[in-house]
Amino acid sequence: MRYYSSRHFRPWLARFGCMPAHPSFYCRRALFEKWGAYAADYRIAADHELLIRLLVRRKIRARYVREVFVKMRPGGITRAPWAAPSR
Repeated sequence: MRYYSSRHFRPWLARFGCMPAHPSFYCRRALFEKWGAYAADYRIAADHELLIRLLVRRKIRARYVREVFVKMRPGGITRAPWAAPSR
C-alpha cells in the first residue's frame, strides 16, 4: 500500500510525468463546460489528459486540501502486467 499526496504538485512538474492524484481532483462544472470533459477516446489516460489540459494548458488555479477524499483498493488496468486489450 502507498500514500500519495498532491501537496507538492506544481504544473511545471507535468513535464516530468508528475500528476496530482486524479481520483480526488474536483473542479467546477463550468470548467468542463468551457474546456471539455474527459476524452472518452483515451482508453486508460483520459484522467491524465484532462489534468494536463486544465492545469497546464489552461492554467486553472488549483488548491490542495489536506483531507482524505478517496480510499482505493490496489489494482486497476494500469497495474495489470500487459493486460490484453478489451474488446
